[in-house]
This record gives sequence, C-alpha cells and structure tokens, in this order.
Amino acid sequence: LTESGETLLAYARRLLELNDEAASALRGAALEGRVRLGMQEDFGETLLPALLGRFARAHPKVRIEVRTARNQELLRGVSNGELDLALAWDTGERTAHLEHLGAVPQCWIGAVEGQAWAGERPLPLVVLEAPCLLRSTATAALDRAGIAWRVAFTSAGLSGIWAAVAAGLGVGLRTPLGLPSGVVVLDAESLGLPTLQPLGLCMHRAESEPEPGV
Repeated sequence: LTESGETLLAYARRLLELNDEAASALRGAALEGRVRLGMQEDFGETLLPALLGRFARAHPKVRIEVRTARNQELLRGVSNGELDLALAWDTGERTAHLEHLGAVPQCWIGAVEGQAWAGERPLPLVVLEAPCLLRSTATAALDRAGIAWRVAFTSAGLSGIWAAVAAGLGVGLRTPLGLPSGVVVLDAESLGLPTLQPLGLCMHRAESEPEPGV
C-alpha cells in the first residue's frame, strides 16, 4: 500500500468496527439475563476493559459477571455450572464443550534495566504460588536442561510478579500478554535458558446451546 492507502485502511477498519458495533447494538437491544465469564489474570488488564465496554454498549440489558482465576478453578467453574464461559490455557484437560482458539508464546521475562542474575546458579525464579501451570512448566524445562534453580520470589497475583521481575529479583516465565513497562521478553538462547513451545488457549462453555447472551 501507499502511505495514503495505509491511512485509508486504518479509517476503513474503524468504520467497519463501528458499523458492526451499531448492528450488534440493534440486534442485542432485546437481550437480557446474565453472563458469567472466567478468564486468566493475564487477560484482565488487556482484553477485559475493551471487551466489557463493547459488550455493554451492544447489550446494555445483559449483566456480566467476571471471575479471574487459575486454570483449575476456571475449568471447575465451567464443569460445576458456576461459569458460562471460561478462557483458559490448554493443559490437556477437557470440559464437555470447548473450542481451541490458538496458541500464545511462552517467554522468559526480566527487568528492563538489566539482568543482574545472568549466569547465577541456581537460577532465581519469580513465580506464582502453586499450583500454577507456568511455574510447573518453568521448573520442568529447567530440570530437563540441567539448570539448577531456586524460588527467589512467590506471589499470589501477577502484580507481585511484575514488581519482583522489574526489581531484578529473578527471571519469570509468562506470555507476552499484558507485560508492564518495567519488564521485557528475554533472549532465551543468549542467556542459556530453554526454549519453550507456545501455550494453547481454549474457550470452555458450560452448555452446548447456551443462552443468546452467552
């Protein structure tokens, strides 16, 4: 595209998005009820605000309840009927109705201001409290690579992870989603860290034919 074409394309996308939102609002005006949505904390700061805003404008009579939790709790919520939908990592566990959405890279993360721990052994890890899928993945990958490690910092939530990594307390394993400004994706090869496969992402539904709002 030319420079003018790129500019026009950006406007065209915004026009189409506004058109779709207007059409959804007209179709969804009569929708009522409740949607109970569960998702990983990783999506709470990035995906959730825009998602809830667009949905609320298109379907103002539908009440949305959101729970951010770990994978096990999300899958249990769907299976028990406590959640209508759950966006969760693909751990191989199955619910009655699920859709594979794709995959997200797994990456080692460190502080923007440099990695004081580089070359340190055992490797200091910044992790969420167990049970945690990425914590288990990190330790298993380091064990396979023959890299000694220690837990340098444990947190109950992602905000603690971001703060500890940004402060240089150690290395973490996350996805690139929602990384704050003080944290960067590391070059695993140059630091001698194992390379990991992408992490699958699934949408789980409690019902095969959910309510229209869901």
